[in-house]
Amino acid sequence: MLTMRYLLPLMLVLATCWAGNPIFDSVAPELIQEVPDDYRLPKNVVPTNYVIELTPYINTGDKKNFTFDGKSEIDLKVKEYNTTTITFHAKNITLHSVHLTYTEEPEPQKKENILLKFKEDKHKDFIIASLPNPINSATKDVKLILNYTGVLNDELRGFYRSSYKKGNETRWLATTHFEPVGARQAFPCWDEPAIKATFNIRITIPENIKNYKVVSNMLESPKSTNKTTVFQQTPRMSTYLVAFVVSDYEVKRENAEEKRFGVWTRPDAIDSTEFALKIGNETLKKLDEFTGIKYYNMTEATKMDQISIPDFAAGAMENWGLVTYRETALLCTENKTTTQEKQAIATVIAHEFSHQWFGNLVTCDWWDYIWLNEGFATLFQYYTTEQVVQSLYDESWHLMDQFVIKILQESAFVVDATDETRPLNSKNSAKTPDQIQSLFDDIAYKKGASILRMLQQFLTEDVFQKGLQRYLSNNKFKSVTPFELFKAIQDAEVDKVKNALPKEVSLDTVMSNWLNEPGYPVVNVMRIKESEIFNLTQKRFFLTKPTKQAYTKPIEWYIPITYVTNEAPEDTKSLWMKPNTTQTIDKVNDKTWILVNKDQTGYYRVNYDPGNWKLLATYLRGDYYKNISDTNRAQLIDDALNLARTGYLTYDASLQIIQYLSKETDYIPWYAAVRAFNYLDNLLQGSENLDKYHAYVARKIEAFAEEVKYNESNEGTHVTKLGKKLALITACKYGQKDCENFAKKELEEWLEDKEGNKKLSPDLKREIICAGLRKADAETWNKAVEKYKKSNDVDERLDILMGLGCATSKEIIKNFLDLTIKEDPFTDTLSAIDSIFEGNAGSFDSILNFINEHIEITKKANKKQLTALFNKLATRVITIEQYGELSLLADLHKIGRFTTFGHVIENLAWIKSYQKDVGTWFVENQNDDSSSASSFTLASFLVLIPVLLARFN
Repeated sequence: MLTMRYLLPLMLVLATCWAGNPIFDSVAPELIQEVPDDYRLPKNVVPTNYVIELTPYINTGDKKNFTFDGKSEIDLKVKEYNTTTITFHAKNITLHSVHLTYTEEPEPQKKENILLKFKEDKHKDFIIASLPNPINSATKDVKLILNYTGVLNDELRGFYRSSYKKGNETRWLATTHFEPVGARQAFPCWDEPAIKATFNIRITIPENIKNYKVVSNMLESPKSTNKTTVFQQTPRMSTYLVAFVVSDYEVKRENAEEKRFGVWTRPDAIDSTEFALKIGNETLKKLDEFTGIKYYNMTEATKMDQISIPDFAAGAMENWGLVTYRETALLCTENKTTTQEKQAIATVIAHEFSHQWFGNLVTCDWWDYIWLNEGFATLFQYYTTEQVVQSLYDESWHLMDQFVIKILQESAFVVDATDETRPLNSKNSAKTPDQIQSLFDDIAYKKGASILRMLQQFLTEDVFQKGLQRYLSNNKFKSVTPFELFKAIQDAEVDKVKNALPKEVSLDTVMSNWLNEPGYPVVNVMRIKESEIFNLTQKRFFLTKPTKQAYTKPIEWYIPITYVTNEAPEDTKSLWMKPNTTQTIDKVNDKTWILVNKDQTGYYRVNYDPGNWKLLATYLRGDYYKNISDTNRAQLIDDALNLARTGYLTYDASLQIIQYLSKETDYIPWYAAVRAFNYLDNLLQGSENLDKYHAYVARKIEAFAEEVKYNESNEGTHVTKLGKKLALITACKYGQKDCENFAKKELEEWLEDKEGNKKLSPDLKREIICAGLRKADAETWNKAVEKYKKSNDVDERLDILMGLGCATSKEIIKNFLDLTIKEDPFTDTLSAIDSIFEGNAGSFDSILNFINEHIEITKKANKKQLTALFNKLATRVITIEQYGELSLLADLHKIGRFTTFGHVIENLAWIKSYQKDVGTWFVENQNDDSSSASSFTLASFLVLIPVLLARFN
């Protein structure tokens, strides 16, 4: 039976649906972990320099195997009078001795060397060393000398071990990942971002480890010996940026004399480093130009190495001068790496290199302000990479347009639209390591970047750049809060830019609520009846009804309003909307639409009165729809469908916006549209009109599919190649016959080819396998299984595995899951479930039935993976019965409350309120493009008048 913890939420679900409320969220109370203790280090003593000597024992086969010996000498500055204790961080390392040496004034010849007693506070990762006699700021030459040992762990944090296969042999390496609090696992230290010091790293390799090399943050010193690699001193930096790797890797450089830039990897992958080498070099040049601070001039020992790590928790890590990556985030193989993967490699490199300035040179004072690191890096991974590819390839990847659909719409606008979200500045919220780690989220990365992009646009790019140059120059080798950022920008000729800020309002004031309050606004643009005036008001936007009383308080922002009209779609006007005021825009006649938030540079959604929505929808169906930019077309789709989802707008009005898609041929709007279509697809499962909905989408995407030509060669621009993938997977998913026939033919030829001559495009391989298997019979599906078993290519095996789950036959899905249980209890099964979940919107019941039948096996699976699985499944719940079954299984697996529980209630409420009407709309509008495809509106004609006059003058 259901336990009370699931019965109560189930009753709430029922109550919600019976009430017919379309906007509702979980009312289960959030458990807040109280942390009364102070996890911050005392500031009575701070380090100025570390000398760190380490000896890692990598696969030595003796009792020291996978351990390390360490010795540190730390120069200290005493900042407080009568200091009797020295407190620092250490975790999972064994301290054997702690000595303190110093010279006491006024007797400079008398040197003290004291063996200190110490105690350990494991709760805080503190070592507290007690002094027999107090020291103070007059004490000179204070040095802490520590001897310790540690373990090369397998937890992908601190100083850890990783491995790769060379034939049948396992090759081991030792590597590091310290952000945010991992340095304390490798050496005793003051492990806080603002406590900066210089570092001298020395790594000794035991004699029985042959052909291994060491790389660290800085260039190697001439003092190195055959056994010990000595590195030059780092600049002042935070502990989390220290890094070193001990491996048998090889390095790729532009030439043998070049020692400052290289890419390291395992020997058999060295040919896959060329792209990273080329992109990386150019990225540093572009960042040099933008920041006005040349990277290689930061210190004499500065260099930049990139290195791939087989086992790596993050995508990459910005260690100063030694950036570490997952292999897939760095290595690019010709005729194998996809266009999307290539873009990901380039943008990840730009992200990590941006950190060398934003995060490394200038660091957030505490993790509450981590967006100062990650927001800038996320913005520049798009902004800088676009400059790089234009320079190298004379081609645009439209990355700032992609920023809108992938960073702003798909991520920031989603996570920041609930009452579970947090402000960018999370003041005093991060104390424990777990709390600190939780701040590395989409708010810091995606919202942070979106707010900075908005800042860049309303200040102008020139002022933004000058302000950032001032910010970096004024604060290099220091730690900062947002105050230092806005002061630097405010001083960078902001006053000379017309309308850059509201009159008599400082930048700090403008930005205050964007940083210190959660969420974002929807701007309501409503025409005063029978007038040429629009009133603009604002309100915080929620995707689900807020239930936390603290978050129902009204929050308003200073909003940079930009707008265009169809009378002059290229003439962008701007004004400021202040909190608690109604702004007006006048002189817009009643036949003219207005579009607010040009290119969606502002961090807000826009809703209009019904008349303006109708004018926009009509214009989009006309011949001159591209007078509205591709990012604004994506914005209209994304805003309209999300406003309807939450009850701000009727579905009839929102769905009129997508009617024009039968002529849309650009990737950016289609990306937004596909996301909206997939959301509806999940909620229309079980509807009697599901087939009509699929047919509608299949017809709408025909023009886009024809434009990108996924069924021809893999030629075309970068964005065209991205479009091929999107068009193929969408057209086939929604049953377009040409797509299904193409995928079926390609798959069958590939499966029948025994010689390996038939090649599938890397960009489309996974999509072709998925689409070809969606309606395949058991014989074809079994051939794909055999291909999977015989393949030695890890990437190909993953492509096939993800494709196998696209089958819609319940019998095949069951056989697929049963097969994985026999092959490898639940490791491959989780991947199989993931492939089924992603490839088949109607697979929920099949997955649940499988878990039910194999509960003794699934209960033994990794709890973290199971929790993620159940939370993912909760987003697909569309009936109360499904929720009850999922809750019961979660209880049996001892899974806590779903973090996605709000989705369950929202889904069920949406189905009750909207499913029937939305399904009927798609039935009634099956042929909506035939009458409007060639429409020529008055608005379109008005746009042509200036062109015609110019031609005949």
